[in-house]
Amino acid sequence: MKRILALIFAALLTSSVMISCGESSEGPSPASTTAAQAEDIETEPEETRVPTGVPDDFNGEGYAYRILETGGDDSKYTDCWAESENGEILNDLIYRRNSTVEERMNIKINETHMGDYTVVANALKNSVLAAEDAYDLFLNHMVNSASLAASGIFTPLNTLEYYDQSQPWWDSAVPSAFSIGGKLYLTNGDLNISGMLRTSCMVFNKNLFNDRGLEYPYQSVYDGKWTFDVLDSYLVGQNADLDGDGAMDPYKDFYGLTSWYLDSPFSFFYGAGCMMILKDADDMPYINVDMDKITAIYDKMYKIFITDESYFCTKMEDYSNAYDTFVQGRALFLECSPTHLMADKYREMEQDFGIIPIPKFDEIQEEYKSFLNGSIKMIGVPKTIQNPSLVSAVMTEMSAETYYSMTPQIYDIVVKTKNARDEQSADMVDLIIRNHIYDLAYANMESFPNLSGFYRDALAGKKTDVASKVAKAQTSEQKKLDKLIDKYLENNDL
Repeated sequence: MKRILALIFAALLTSSVMISCGESSEGPSPASTTAAQAEDIETEPEETRVPTGVPDDFNGEGYAYRILETGGDDSKYTDCWAESENGEILNDLIYRRNSTVEERMNIKINETHMGDYTVVANALKNSVLAAEDAYDLFLNHMVNSASLAASGIFTPLNTLEYYDQSQPWWDSAVPSAFSIGGKLYLTNGDLNISGMLRTSCMVFNKNLFNDRGLEYPYQSVYDGKWTFDVLDSYLVGQNADLDGDGAMDPYKDFYGLTSWYLDSPFSFFYGAGCMMILKDADDMPYINVDMDKITAIYDKMYKIFITDESYFCTKMEDYSNAYDTFVQGRALFLECSPTHLMADKYREMEQDFGIIPIPKFDEIQEEYKSFLNGSIKMIGVPKTIQNPSLVSAVMTEMSAETYYSMTPQIYDIVVKTKNARDEQSADMVDLIIRNHIYDLAYANMESFPNLSGFYRDALAGKKTDVASKVAKAQTSEQKKLDKLIDKYLENNDL
């Protein structure tokens, strides 16, 4: 079952402003697909479901399960809450999921949601520091939540009775950035519906490919040969001065690739499988500066974005044009995330597009890797909870129910959208979401600015050398990492 595509596109309907990484709130009208359209889609039969580990006769005795979550400004619904059914697909699926879990477990889901992630974070932090058992579950901004984790706010998830990181509704890549010393403080997965929409990917214009006699990249992806070099081979010689004025104008002319500088460099750097902080055998982090690899990756990124004269948009006032260039048929490729692709302007495109992952660095790289924008929500459990068994049981059942009853329905609806309805795109998106990459340096970018964005800044400045900056920063960044580890040790009983 290609269940993962649903996770992305369901969330497209609730896209919010990408505060940390410059992503816009452009998105679709959630009423564009109604709940009635999902009625006939089969959900996973109960007998084929993976057991959650929660006893069938678990009884929450009417417990009010309290969730604190970042919501959109209008707060019509969030990943974990909908007030009632209203005919909008995502809203109604959330409401039905919650109703199913409430009835099954004899609990009531209550939620507090706010549009500002800093307000949400402060609400949790203040309650925990006051030793108040105010919330059971927390969903908020990745970078902000990573800071809270070091402060000793959360219960280690892998100490909870019913939390099992190996289950398919949890993202298996999460521990690389959010566990310390064998204890996992934040997680991600199907329950965080909107989170997956931040996943990096690319789209290509099929009509333009057909006009130029170019082969769609699908087979290269299937064969493991979709690499930086292959993308580069598509881009060379594609730019065109359409208005003939002798200068490339991103509002008028044609480009091989269009991209946004606060997202695309991260997508490609992490797509190449490079992580600036790794873990040792004891799950303790250390700085990973492989200068040869970093230089090789950056050189190819420089070729794609700068030498090939791609439209590498660096001005906030031109942000929308980075995407409109593709929508208007003036670019072969766009680096984006699925949050864009369900916006009305993509649905209304006269030309079809295909979805593909970010290319690998080379064919030796084993897997395609997909970067997640830093504004996604992460999931945590406050350390002040008084009933950890119940808290973990409900969290697990909500996650599993999302995986089985929501994801397939939304998937079957979304793959029928007119611009990306081919089977290959469905396969591609499933591949994209199966291979997330998380880096502790990026999740803690406020602590490690010289490890988490040097390649972005270098590209924006058209600088060919990144090694010298990384080398200069290595000692200072190691001291920062030592301080972060000490903070975890001090505040989390490690």
